[in-house]
Amino acid sequence: MASPLKFATRRSVPQIWFHHVRLKHKFNTKSKRPKVMERRVFEAVTKPILPEEIPYMKFSCRDPKMAQLEEENPYEQFLIRQLRKTVEQNKTILICHRQPCSSVRLREVKIDFKLKNIYLYILNNTHMREVIENTEKANLSYLLTGQNIMLTAEDVKLKEMWNILRKTPELIPLGGFVVDRLFTKNQLMAWSKLPALESQLGELVSILNLVGGGKTSSLLTSHQQTLSANLQQYHKQKSEES
Repeated sequence: MASPLKFATRRSVPQIWFHHVRLKHKFNTKSKRPKVMERRVFEAVTKPILPEEIPYMKFSCRDPKMAQLEEENPYEQFLIRQLRKTVEQNKTILICHRQPCSSVRLREVKIDFKLKNIYLYILNNTHMREVIENTEKANLSYLLTGQNIMLTAEDVKLKEMWNILRKTPELIPLGGFVVDRLFTKNQLMAWSKLPALESQLGELVSILNLVGGGKTSSLLTSHQQTLSANLQQYHKQKSEES
């Protein structure tokens, strides 16, 4: 007959084993073996010792003082002056978004505008923002996102611009500045549909002539002339009867 001590030992082991298998726990009885002494000494001796601040030469690109200095680029200043001159001398300025297209196609579009005395410029948004800052055209900066094209003309040529833009899907008009006022895309489209200025001036002159000319006086005296003609006819008939 087995002793009570042996029986207790045999029963306690399966209980512990079943308990940990059911909960899917495992004991990690392995510990990391320490490195050998030679290896630890070698790693301690060969470990790099880096300084806290890396030395640099004065006035070099790593000098933090040089990063605060902004070098003025003469060519960039020249481009800004030319852009400012263009913006100030033209009455019509139209900002367009440029769709992906080849340089050959863009040159063809540029020639089409140039035949109408309209000039096309590929905009540098940074330069344009600097030029129109603190001016009456400052709100055009909200249109300067992505790749932009600027169309300019010395006179008001919105109709000519719009006729070419309708055939040019590569350019999407966003807004512009005409004479002394900012315009949205819809306002520019409505203006482009108006008749030419010469025809409107002709209509105005004809209206003024009608208001202050001979037709007004003839309309006012038409009743008297009709009455006089009728009286003459009546007198003639009476004289013939008698």
